[in-house]
Amino acid sequence: MNDHFYEIALSFIPQLGYKSQRALYGLVPSAEHLFRMSQKDLYQLFSYRRPDIIEAIIGKSTFDKAEQELRFIEKKQIQALFMTDANYPQRLNMCVDAPTILYYRGNSNLNAVHTVGMVGTRRASEYGKEMSHKICEGLKGQQVLIVSGLALGIDAASHQGALDMGLPTVGVVAHGFDRFYPAANKELARKMVNSNGGLLTEFPSGTPVSPGMFPVRNAVIAGMCDCVVVVEAAEKGGALITANIANGYNREVLAVPGRTSDKYSQGCNKLIAYNQAALINKAEDIFYHMGWEMERGLTNATQKTPMPTLSANESQVYTHLKNNEEGLTMEELSLATDFPLSKLASILLDMELAGVVRSISGRSYKLCW
Repeated sequence: MNDHFYEIALSFIPQLGYKSQRALYGLVPSAEHLFRMSQKDLYQLFSYRRPDIIEAIIGKSTFDKAEQELRFIEKKQIQALFMTDANYPQRLNMCVDAPTILYYRGNSNLNAVHTVGMVGTRRASEYGKEMSHKICEGLKGQQVLIVSGLALGIDAASHQGALDMGLPTVGVVAHGFDRFYPAANKELARKMVNSNGGLLTEFPSGTPVSPGMFPVRNAVIAGMCDCVVVVEAAEKGGALITANIANGYNREVLAVPGRTSDKYSQGCNKLIAYNQAALINKAEDIFYHMGWEMERGLTNATQKTPMPTLSANESQVYTHLKNNEEGLTMEELSLATDFPLSKLASILLDMELAGVVRSISGRSYKLCW
């Protein structure tokens, strides 16, 4: 049968959690071997304690669902990564409760030299977004993969910052690939997949979006990274859950401090105060705390790769943004260039895809160069 059919079928048995699946693979040569075992051998394997699982294996009750999933991923050009595959995130394999199967759409190396998770609140302030971008800017030219959860706020700012700096970035989502959430980040996700990045999930198609899936997703982010950077977070929420999981996995947790009066800096400040995270405010701090060597010839923010050739219309937009370092709104750009908003939106989209501009608060834009 197709690659990983039996592994996917085994993962669909609801009574078998990730730890149990991994334990089974330590006892049998393969999932295919397990499904071919006799009832007697299965009862001995499970010490007669799990007749429900044995019945599911003997009855091959998940085969139809596995065949359906294989057809789906082949049609959508999705990779099924089994835990023994070379391109499965090997850092994640160190976690005893890691998924045995992941679904991946993209082309970045999930086993990059350095992998940094960046997480934070969905209600990010301009300070939080700017810090996300500043950290990515400092990582430019390094062999670093940026991982986040593709949520609104800090996640999206981190992914966009990575794109702007030419860094590969992967979004770990909490649903199957037959849907997308949140819809507002769909274009961002497309750019990631098309820019040496990707999307990753442990959930097969048909898995709906539900609150309980996000902490599960956060464990994958924490497990597949060398360290997790919390940029901006309240005292409770997904970012703090990710930080706690990362600490449990013996991953380094780093946090960007904020004003004590800011609600969405209290989580970061608490992590730092309780020695659950190291304080950072720039990319070099990550390398210092991780003991990594920075490639100095590549990190100087003043060193730019050649800027893409601009059209006449794009050059007009570029000139006005260059004279306004804080950025301009679409309305201000429209007045300055005499371009209608509909035409300007198309120009800005092309410039954003080329990495020349980036969107900031609301409908405002500033240069990446």
